[in-house]
Amino acid sequence: MSVRRTRKDDGSQWTVADSRSVYGIRHWGAGYFAINEAGRVEVRPNGPDSAPIDLYEQVDELRQSGLSLPLLVRFPDILQDRVRQLTGAFDANIARLEYQSQYTALYPIKVNQQEAVVENIIATQNVSIGLEAGSKPELLAVLALAPKGGTIVCNGYKDREFIRLALMGQKLGHNVFIVIEKESEVALVIEEAAELKVKPQVGLRVRLSSLASSKWADTGGEKSKFGLSAAQLISVVQRFRDAGLDQGIRLLHFHMGSQIANLADYQHGFKEAIRYYGELRALGLPVDHIDVGGGLGVDYDGTHSRNASSINYDMDDYAGVVVGMLKEFCDAQGLPHPHIFSESGRSLTAHHAMLVIQVTDVEKHNDDVPTIDNKEALPQTVQWLADLLGPTDIEMVTETYWRATHYMGDVAAQYADGKITLAEKALAEQCYFAVCRRLHNSLKARQRS
Repeated sequence: MSVRRTRKDDGSQWTVADSRSVYGIRHWGAGYFAINEAGRVEVRPNGPDSAPIDLYEQVDELRQSGLSLPLLVRFPDILQDRVRQLTGAFDANIARLEYQSQYTALYPIKVNQQEAVVENIIATQNVSIGLEAGSKPELLAVLALAPKGGTIVCNGYKDREFIRLALMGQKLGHNVFIVIEKESEVALVIEEAAELKVKPQVGLRVRLSSLASSKWADTGGEKSKFGLSAAQLISVVQRFRDAGLDQGIRLLHFHMGSQIANLADYQHGFKEAIRYYGELRALGLPVDHIDVGGGLGVDYDGTHSRNASSINYDMDDYAGVVVGMLKEFCDAQGLPHPHIFSESGRSLTAHHAMLVIQVTDVEKHNDDVPTIDNKEALPQTVQWLADLLGPTDIEMVTETYWRATHYMGDVAAQYADGKITLAEKALAEQCYFAVCRRLHNSLKARQRS
């Protein structure tokens, strides 16, 4: 909790500004976390302008009460603030662009099924919030927690019992959508709806060809386990039409993958997805909702980039793309603006909890520049690493870092193959850490200039 140090490596006094620079909390803390003037981590659960909580003092009180580390600390106010930020971003873009429909945030409880988490999210005041269930246990939990009339979207694998539960939820007064992701689910929905005498609200999940670049991209795209191909989509529509249930098809759903880092990837896929909306309306279906799935990421590393652990956009950018592209398409085609859903669980929950642990030791790599007497006798890859120790243009910092990382990968492979010795591998590692230290110092110097 306290990030103060006594001295820097050069012997000068460590300052709070140094802590803020090293840990970069302002880049990834989303306004909820900061380092105060005492050098301690503080939490502002309702955003940067709210009253701070000194985490060091808070944990000290907990320890005095008899609790011991590690401790999992949750901040429920952050959950509700994230909900307000997300719905606020969509509402602002809807107003700005004069979009003629509304937005509802869906919380997929698979992200965090803790009862307190779900209850805090759906208790957020003055917002439109629903729940998404992807399995029978999740649906049971959702039916128990959702307020009457609340929106529930049912995704994932569905057997007869799952579908029956969903239809019973509809009879209880919930606004339930059963999303068809496989053709085999159609017959079950038709049969159970007839037995329960319910007109089901149905969604259709399309399998997009577009695939975003992300660590979880395999949850979207043509190879996704879920979703209907173009041919399957036509077949499913016809089967519901033959059963007299086609007017219950109210929702279009797609999912491009989680933690989408590059907003341009999302724009590309969304362009394909909204074409399906136009085609389904042309088939005479009363589709008036579109669920854009997940994908809204979290800037874990604070770089605001296309890295796998970052995003190059914010909530307002994301909402602007969704609302803007939908409005442009619908206006061009003369179509009504659909009600928008999104399943942004990661973005809602990622900041609200932290694990506090006791630091028992600190490991430091040797990043001193090594003395190399006979560089020409070294393996080529180690020589290349040593060459990077020389002066580098400040604009080449990123390229130099990636080259050093690539060379270290080669060193590891060559060591495993028996092509370099342990001493040569150790020298390569020391060169690598020395290069990283030099690049880090260059970046700090550029920040000061």
